[in-house]
Amino acid sequence: MAISWPPAPEYPSSPAGKPLSDGKTPPSLPAPPNSAERVTEGNIKHGRSPFTVRLQPALALAILGAGKAPAGRIWLLCRYLDEAGRGWLATDQVRDQLTREESLSRVCGRRQLRNLLNQGQGIFWERRPAQAGRRERIWLRSPARVAESLGLERLAGRPVDIPLAALLGSIGRVRAHFYASFHDGRQDGDAPGAPISRSTLARLTHVPPRTQRLYDQAAGVQRTANYAVGAEYSCENIQERAWQHGRAAFRFVDHQGRQGHAGRRYVAWRLPNSYAIIAYSASGSTDKRKRNNKRPVDLVTIGAQGNDRALQGCPPQPKSLFHAHGSAAGKAYNRDSGIDAYWPESVQPSRAGSRLVKMWQVIGHSASRRGGNLLPGL
Repeated sequence: MAISWPPAPEYPSSPAGKPLSDGKTPPSLPAPPNSAERVTEGNIKHGRSPFTVRLQPALALAILGAGKAPAGRIWLLCRYLDEAGRGWLATDQVRDQLTREESLSRVCGRRQLRNLLNQGQGIFWERRPAQAGRRERIWLRSPARVAESLGLERLAGRPVDIPLAALLGSIGRVRAHFYASFHDGRQDGDAPGAPISRSTLARLTHVPPRTQRLYDQAAGVQRTANYAVGAEYSCENIQERAWQHGRAAFRFVDHQGRQGHAGRRYVAWRLPNSYAIIAYSASGSTDKRKRNNKRPVDLVTIGAQGNDRALQGCPPQPKSLFHAHGSAAGKAYNRDSGIDAYWPESVQPSRAGSRLVKMWQVIGHSASRRGGNLLPGL
């Protein structure tokens, strides 16, 4: 079902919801699209959908970690309403759009909006009282200024387009999509990002594993199970991998002959899951992000690639274990042969029953026991 969107009207100077002198009406939030429209919206990969709001994943996680998701939602909706890009909205316009009982974009009551405006003061916006015939205004702060207020030093990761319907839903769904933006910023198009463990996700996002699973379900995050295939099976090789990976190591029988001759046995082990969200996609160039990072604030890298590092007096960021192809993995292994280098058999995962599965090849010290061949399957 195609989404049709009317041209954006000029930003009015009269209160929202009231006709202007020329018969026009102020801009308003559209009704949440139905399920068919959401699928169509999610398939828009090149070009921004009118039913999305752009946000940097690092900023979304900072808002979530600071417990400011309710006020952060109001900030994003206000930025959406500011179609002319003037940086401010009349308070009564925001109140009319977000609290009126008849409004399809109602997210809270008048009292709650008043509380949220007070909570977000100095973080997401600055409120200016009415003066000389001018209504009270809400001056919206830029993403760089919001990041500074929340203690970020850098807006890492590509910006993502969060569905407007998610912001108009429950606050639990808003939190889920703030969390899911981290995965969307790491993935490559439709393909999931590199494997990352739940414990690492908890350290980077400050969301415990149990809540991560709930957020995955609420935001439509797809999980892909990853497996690595190493050296040919032997007691020595399985023991070595068992020391490294514990109960995740097992014997793999290649019945289809994808690693070599059919029926051969190899040492394999389970890797952390990969995640991808298909409800929306990472988009936008890096130019605007660079401009935000040039603002006079020293910001913290959240670790959008799955490896976090402390800011002062801490060891450097760990080297990447996962690579896009075998050539990159080989170069990484030649630079440091003490670290395994992984690359996927294919970009897209395959389906095994109801599960998505992705197989990874590995160059490592135990792989050299294949009889001098470091590259599996050659």
